[in-house]
Amino acid sequence: MFREIHTIQYKMRVGFEWPSKSKFTKIHVSKTLYSKSCFSSMDSYAIIDESNFPIIRIRFTGNKSTDQNFQTYLDQTKACYRLEKRLAIIFDASDAAIPSLSHQKMQANWLKENEQLMKEFCAGTAYIIPNAAIRAILKMIFSFQKQPVPYKIFESEPEANTWVNGLDMDRNSTT
Repeated sequence: MFREIHTIQYKMRVGFEWPSKSKFTKIHVSKTLYSKSCFSSMDSYAIIDESNFPIIRIRFTGNKSTDQNFQTYLDQTKACYRLEKRLAIIFDASDAAIPSLSHQKMQANWLKENEQLMKEFCAGTAYIIPNAAIRAILKMIFSFQKQPVPYKIFESEPEANTWVNGLDMDRNSTT
């Protein structure tokens, strides 16, 4: 069994249903169905889509956070900066599970450790959070560690897309 997460994303018409004993877990996203393979040794906490770079979408799957899947999410998020080019991130927490307090602190520490990287390359982050409890969790994370780049919280994807598309992606640095 693979120790690393291997994600296979399929874009299919909404309405397609996997058989109940399938090797795939479905995640509905707008009008696209993303599926992740169970070839990995854990359930993903988030799926990162870089196909529309410089806009990156991170969709939380609804799976419970574990030390392993949460660290993988943080590592994959940091990997988005590997090109050292300006980017913007949309975090879609529409289906998010509430992370444990220890994972909230891990997220805050990640923000602190990667503050300069984010300031240099991230034009801004949009959060899609229709759930009030998840919004409160985000505020708690930001109380541990301030968000180092412009951000805004939205209840729907179209609002987040509009805001992100208005960000200055051409600027070399925010510092």
